[in-house]
Amino acid sequence: MAANFMYIALATICFSFFLLEASCEYEPWSTKFNSMENTLDKAFVASNPGRPLNHVLKIPQKRPSRHFLQADHEKNRILLESQLKEGAPPRVAGAVGRFKDEELEDEVQHQPHKRLNVLCLLDLDMTCFWGNDANDLGCAMLWMQRSKEDLKDLYRLLWNEEANRALDELSKFHDRKVCIYTMRSALLMYHSCFRRATIALRWDPSWHYEEVIEIDGELKSVHILRIPGSITDPKEILQTYSGDEPLLDLEERDIGMCLLRLLTARDVLKEKLGLEEAPETLVTCSVKDVVFAAECVGHVGKDQRAFLWDD
Repeated sequence: MAANFMYIALATICFSFFLLEASCEYEPWSTKFNSMENTLDKAFVASNPGRPLNHVLKIPQKRPSRHFLQADHEKNRILLESQLKEGAPPRVAGAVGRFKDEELEDEVQHQPHKRLNVLCLLDLDMTCFWGNDANDLGCAMLWMQRSKEDLKDLYRLLWNEEANRALDELSKFHDRKVCIYTMRSALLMYHSCFRRATIALRWDPSWHYEEVIEIDGELKSVHILRIPGSITDPKEILQTYSGDEPLLDLEERDIGMCLLRLLTARDVLKEKLGLEEAPETLVTCSVKDVVFAAECVGHVGKDQRAFLWDD
């Protein structure tokens, strides 16, 4: 009798330990499923703001077997990991994608593309032309008394075809206007090689634009010389000289050569871009400012845009 009682007590203790171990290893099915369901719901809502929530999984009517729970737990773990990587539940990702495509199509249909007027400010140095605007080689050719046509041929060889590609792509969507915007300090603040003097050059007063603007929190003076596209010869510019300091003949010749190289580069740019008229040329000796440059050529208004292509 005592032995039977001991066997019963021992069996009861073993069964209690078994239940305790099972409860530690496995969560109740309802808890596990609710956790997974909440995760799916949150992912669906995050991917579909404002759309009704449709549960992807169905709650089983009966408690699955122990082996089914282990296999399903691993399956759900893989499913949830893939959801986190993709950013949307796999079973609703297709619907989300279709919804986004339809939304974009509606937006395109109801908001037709509007062509804007875009001002393209093109730099010359290391941009439209390879190298320092061919100035070094250009000077050498001028020193050897080469003709203007030889100088043009040199600039044609140094032309950067990326300028054509950039403007062709822009023309597909917007109307464009081209201007040259380059730094030529010698045409505004000339450091003479023939005497110890720095001369402030002034040409036709209507070509000069000066303003003090704030750049990066600092006040800076911006000076732009606007050379009309109708100018074809450096002498036309030299004849408008209105500076306080008279120029020596050698200084005037040196400045004339600089103007010749600039106008020749402008003519090659017009040819390569297929422009009907020679573009206006904006020359500066200070920092470049796109807004101020656009104002100088009258490119202002709600539908006006401007950008600078520079190195």
